[in-house]
Amino acid sequence: MRKFLVTLTLLSLGLTVAACGASSSATQPTSASVPRISVTNTSKFGTIVVAPNGMVLYAFTSDTPTTSHCHGACASVWSPLIASRVSVSSALKASLITYINRGAGKKQVAYNGHPLYLFADDTTAGVATGEGLHSFGGSWYVVSSSGVPVTFTSAHSGATSSTSSSAYGY
Repeated sequence: MRKFLVTLTLLSLGLTVAACGASSSATQPTSASVPRISVTNTSKFGTIVVAPNGMVLYAFTSDTPTTSHCHGACASVWSPLIASRVSVSSALKASLITYINRGAGKKQVAYNGHPLYLFADDTTAGVATGEGLHSFGGSWYVVSSSGVPVTFTSAHSGATSSTSSSAYGY
């Protein structure tokens, strides 16, 4: 019986040490945890900025370089790109990356003075279904690799009217 208790105690101690080791290494920050913003080439919009998952990033015409005007319901449709630090691909200029305070310690990534957002209706990487939409008091445009919003909507004709009846209330 004593041999059984010693074995059980050692096994329990071993599991506790393994669990502690796993949790401490899992919380250590790594360079892989820094999101990387890059570009994709499109036939409609040229070279545009995308999130780490390849989803298109947008600028909102109501924003300023230091302030996002998309909160609440707007932010549930147009999700701010939140990160305290990002890296950029060689096709982008790291010097154009800034961060704006969204409150509660959250920072939104901006590129060339444009706070960046993801659109809820975009379901495929590199596809910009939100380009040229007018909603929440402004217009939404993809961002070129130079950091300038692509403000033409001819390639996106009909999209504004077809999404105006969406559940998001554009």
